[in-house]
Amino acid sequence: MSSPGASQALTRPDLRNAVVSEWDVNGEKANFIADQVGKRIDVDFAAGKIKRIPREAFTKDANTLNRGPGGSYSTSTWGDENLEFFTKEQGHEIPVDEEMASQCKIYYDAELAAARICMSKVMRKHEIDVAAAVMNTTTFAGASLTTAGSVNWTTTPATAVPIDDVTSAALKVRQNCGRVANSIILSYTLWKKLIAVTQIVNRINGGATSQLPAAVQMAAVAQLFDLERIIIAKGIKDTAAEGQTFTAGDIWAADKAMVCYINPAANLQDINLCNVYNWEGSGGSWDWTFETYRFEKNRTDTVRARRNVGIKVEYPECGHLITGLG
Repeated sequence: MSSPGASQALTRPDLRNAVVSEWDVNGEKANFIADQVGKRIDVDFAAGKIKRIPREAFTKDANTLNRGPGGSYSTSTWGDENLEFFTKEQGHEIPVDEEMASQCKIYYDAELAAARICMSKVMRKHEIDVAAAVMNTTTFAGASLTTAGSVNWTTTPATAVPIDDVTSAALKVRQNCGRVANSIILSYTLWKKLIAVTQIVNRINGGATSQLPAAVQMAAVAQLFDLERIIIAKGIKDTAAEGQTFTAGDIWAADKAMVCYINPAANLQDINLCNVYNWEGSGGSWDWTFETYRFEKNRTDTVRARRNVGIKVEYPECGHLITGLG
């Protein structure tokens, strides 16, 4: 039942287009890595269950594939595992008072500003949720899925051995899922500490130490790690309570690094570290649904941004979490 005095919500594609064209969405997205880490899977239902293809389906050695005349072929089964997915609506809305909008209009469009903030909040919450799933020490527990760094990269850069730590983690990934690790995920804070580690600087500079750590290039570090890419999370969040002084904190943990295999394709027919399920059945959209509704009693137009997504670490075996780095 609608709220007293509220009109029916109107879908506003014009508002979405204005936000995308007039605001540096890509600049905001550059701070976030959720879409690089979690592969988007479009689903037809808000939640469901299908047969899960286990890692053993790809790696199990058949007794024999040879078939003689009149013989049978080697066979295998799907196994008994099910893959369950779910989505939840994520959205935020801001009321725009007509009087306030009138006062601001010579400086900025209050409705558009509200839409930008709504979208930013939903994007940031999605980033927080993916980070929480991928850096989860409960999901990634036990010697095969997590280890502590040999020496703390942040507090002991002179003797830390990140190349050794990452190499060891990458070998665990290959042993666990049969794929070679291709990525490392770390926060911007940890990245800045990493490029000051003596082992990294010396290997890149050929033993010289005069070069500034800031000159260490991402591609060179990726090559040292024998990984295709380094994914650096730059997003921050205000960790202070409502009404308190702004306090910035990393969204992705500054004391952990995830070495992993991220499937370049988005599908359910192969293994992958993390999937993000997207459902558009309730009118939401991956590319954002913007809506407005009017409260005439208060002379306000409320702006809303929303979409339906679900996050799941599908194959923990595709990752190895290194802890104790900050």
